[in-house]
Amino acid sequence: MKKLIPKNKRFIESINATTEDIEDLYYVVMLYNLSMHFEKKIFKKPKKFLKWCHKSHQKKIKSIKSPFSQFTFTQMNDGIFYTVDGIPVALRHILKKAKYGENIRDSVNNWIYKELTNYVSNDERTEVWEEFGNIFYKYSNME
Repeated sequence: MKKLIPKNKRFIESINATTEDIEDLYYVVMLYNLSMHFEKKIFKKPKKFLKWCHKSHQKKIKSIKSPFSQFTFTQMNDGIFYTVDGIPVALRHILKKAKYGENIRDSVNNWIYKELTNYVSNDERTEVWEEFGNIFYKYSNME
């Protein structure tokens, strides 16, 4: 097991991650899933948006200090944090069960939407935001 985060800085006492780490990994996971949807398109790829997604994704991943990993669950990418005992726990389960998990999802979703307005043209914004809504729905309801 890698370095333990002090108890008073953890989001949940048994999970070895801070609130910022949880937010950042959720941000990364949602951007990754959204960009993968548009990468698969053959025509009308939002290139400026995809370029921004890649840069933002790399920057956020480097800022996460807690040990984490990513895995593919069916057709979506998800993140994993570890308990203090080294047991992997999926990010969506942490967000679903935690006291403020819904608040984190909402604030990060709003943060992503604000970023989308800067990097997606007006005619593509509706399509990107609708797809983000679909991804969020699938992500939060997958068990």
